[in-house]
Amino acid sequence: MSISDFLHIWDRAIFKLGNQTITIAWIISLALTLVLLGLGIIYCKKFLRNWLLVKLGISRGNSVVISTLLTYGLGAIIAVIILQVYGLDITSLAVVLGGLGVGIGFGLQDLTKNIVSGVTLLVENKLQVGDYVEFSGLTGYIKEISMRSTIITTLDGGDVILPNSTLTTNEVLNWSYRDFSGRIRLPITVAYRSDPVLVTETLLYAVHKHPAVRREPLPRVIFKGFGDSALEFEVWAWVDRIDNALTIKSSLNFTINYYFRQAGIEIPFPQQDIWFRNPETLRPPTPISPEFLASPLGELNHNNHDPGLDSSTCSETLPNYSLRECLHRIPYFQTCNELSVLQIIQSGYRKFLSRHSILFQAGEAADAMYVLLSGEIESFSHKLNRRIKVYQAGEMFGEVPVLLNFPYIVDARALTDCHIFVIPKVQLETLLKVAPYFAEIVTQEMISERELYDPVQQKLEELGLFKTMEQKDVLAWVRTRVKELLSLSSN
Repeated sequence: MSISDFLHIWDRAIFKLGNQTITIAWIISLALTLVLLGLGIIYCKKFLRNWLLVKLGISRGNSVVISTLLTYGLGAIIAVIILQVYGLDITSLAVVLGGLGVGIGFGLQDLTKNIVSGVTLLVENKLQVGDYVEFSGLTGYIKEISMRSTIITTLDGGDVILPNSTLTTNEVLNWSYRDFSGRIRLPITVAYRSDPVLVTETLLYAVHKHPAVRREPLPRVIFKGFGDSALEFEVWAWVDRIDNALTIKSSLNFTINYYFRQAGIEIPFPQQDIWFRNPETLRPPTPISPEFLASPLGELNHNNHDPGLDSSTCSETLPNYSLRECLHRIPYFQTCNELSVLQIIQSGYRKFLSRHSILFQAGEAADAMYVLLSGEIESFSHKLNRRIKVYQAGEMFGEVPVLLNFPYIVDARALTDCHIFVIPKVQLETLLKVAPYFAEIVTQEMISERELYDPVQQKLEELGLFKTMEQKDVLAWVRTRVKELLSLSSN
């Protein structure tokens, strides 16, 4: 075949589409142009998503939405222009495609539904790339959202491809819709002879030791009820990264088990009574040989050692006193019953201070009151250049600036190693509202420290609060102010 014959075939008219004659050369040229357009759209999308929008400070999820919609829309416009340049009448073509679309729509209705769902996901922006989601027993991170499907990377490292319609027509739990914080739950069972207050106190102590557990909201212990063979509790703890819940739960289980054994709290077995019809026919148990006890496995079994708990997991042992016993030694709490003490225990957490550590400094926002459990803490005023007081075990401090809503006016530092009980401001106000007896305890403690109120009165005058009162008795003013802030009636 000569070159002229090849060129003749190349330019031979196959059919006409409107006013445009369709040839092999025309088809190949149009196809190459559209392929180049597609490649350009892909690279443009990556450029926008991975560089330009990142430089502009747009979040990862929003950059995916913007780049996808922008490039697809721009690609559609350019495709229409290319078709017009190649001589196709878009108006007549639209009529033909509209007729074909009816038939194609029935055959490809699932594909159409997924594409529409993909556009919905991108426009609504409720699910974004990087979100931690849970869907139909599947948990993982959204890796990619395209027009037809969404890719989710599971915690095992696998990629699951889901049609977009399944995400828009079913419930999806998005753990990171606003942020990654969330609440984890730990079911705990203890023996029936266990003391519920001691169990609650030990659980809260163990949970507060974990660095991933947030102090706000405070962890809680729920007494769920009485099981068949155990008392049933549940620990609620809030964490910043809910996607790390599995490892946090594992660490908490080790820590709780460690402190349970120190406190003598037993985790029971399911118990059943078994009756043997002919017990005399049973053989006596085989005695354990000395050789087995001398072996490593025998020593492990004999000493009841837990190989899963590294001693470094719990660097600090449980204090040799319970918080309940310490509170009962304080005169103000001696008349409180078990339920009242439990309310107080659940409103705060224990904290350890090494010698010479600073608890708070003058000028800092007052965010908590404290009960000293052991050791000594000194309050010192740099403004007056003198020591205000040395607090001993069983004393409360820090409540005045918290309740009157002004900064600490003194420094507080540990003279010895100390254990303190911290009640954050939000929990303190809640506790005072639901427990009027505690409001009176705090007020009495404030009034009992008369020698400490000179710098307090000076600070109130500086803030322009005390001078608005007719009386000049700061103690009476404090008592009135506490009751007004907490909406409590006088006893």
